[in-house]
Amino acid sequence: MVQGYAILIDEIIAATAGQSKPFTHVLVQAGVGGLAASVFGHGSARGLFGGDTHLWIVEPERSACLYESARAKMPVRLPPGPGTNMSMLECQSPSLLVWPIIEELTSGYITVTEEEAVGAVRLLNEGVSGDQRLRVGESGAAGLAGLLRAAEEKDRKRLGLDQSAKVLLFATEGPTDLSVWSGNQLA
Repeated sequence: MVQGYAILIDEIIAATAGQSKPFTHVLVQAGVGGLAASVFGHGSARGLFGGDTHLWIVEPERSACLYESARAKMPVRLPPGPGTNMSMLECQSPSLLVWPIIEELTSGYITVTEEEAVGAVRLLNEGVSGDQRLRVGESGAAGLAGLLRAAEEKDRKRLGLDQSAKVLLFATEGPTDLSVWSGNQLA
């Protein structure tokens, strides 16, 4: 799986060829950490990210096994708890195969609420500022939810989130709850 995710980085490199400004922030939603480890590892190895690029993992507040593992400085298993609408990210422990990559390369962790994930889904569906509308579920929109949360922080200037920031997000997984997309609930 991790090797397969590396194709995303190859596609981004091809799509951004000739652009001189590197990404300043990369936010990747995570469950066990496979996608984040692939993006961070492959992106760093291929020179897509500079040494000062912020590499952030975004997880559901209800299932933040990578964040808790980072706090403990070792992989931990979370106890069962309430489910999350970001079901594709609902994991109780990190992958032991990718944990060393996560631990070494991740700049920080952001947790998002159920409501923040739904808000990101709505924003992507609206297609703000002429952007194309994207049909993405809560798990796939978690990276955007994390960016929106970080942008609201009092110390966002310290985080480098200003008008010169160049942010890379990943919209993975389509809608998992198709009832949300029926009718005009999001339109």
